Amino acid sequence: MPATIAHPLNAILMIALPVVLGILLERKFHLGWGLWWIGAGTFIFSQVGHIPFNIGLTALFQRGVLPSPPQSWTLVFNAAILGLSAGLW
Repeated sequence: MPATIAHPLNAILMIALPVVLGILLERKFHLGWGLWWIGAGTFIFSQVGHIPFNIGLTALFQRGVLPSPPQSWTLVFNAAILGLSAGLW
């Protein structure tokens, strides 16, 4: 599938699928939309802190303020640091 089709389709599905799932869950369990909006707001709030935190952490490593790991450990180190920062936020 060409990228000219795949990218817009991906964007549409990323928005449409959660909305459709929200509609189906609300109809089945009668939870109301408040819970859905709380989840959406929590996600947005977490990204407002998480993304600048990762940018700042990257800048500290690039400037040499924090020591970089050896080249052979970079993948494991990045996975651990990024996983911990996601858990933190």
